[in-house]
Amino acid sequence: MHGIFISDRRPNNKAEIKRMIQSYPENVYLEALSDYCGTEFDGCVTEMPNGRKISFVAPTEDSEHKFYGSITRKGNSFRVE
Repeated sequence: MHGIFISDRRPNNKAEIKRMIQSYPENVYLEALSDYCGTEFDGCVTEMPNGRKISFVAPTEDSEHKFYGSITRKGNSFRVE
């Protein structure tokens, strides 16, 4: 599981992540929350391994509410679910 940031803040919802990843993927970052055998990806989504699906959890800044999702990279395109 990963944390997710848009620029320097947590996203408010999954729709915001979808909009940002389509327009400015270089501003979307995944944060490894565990270092499972040193293999967890940590960095900008544009540097994600091709064909990889990464799950994330995002607490909102104004509450403890969390939402979950995943990002899949195929070539230069990204899919947020």
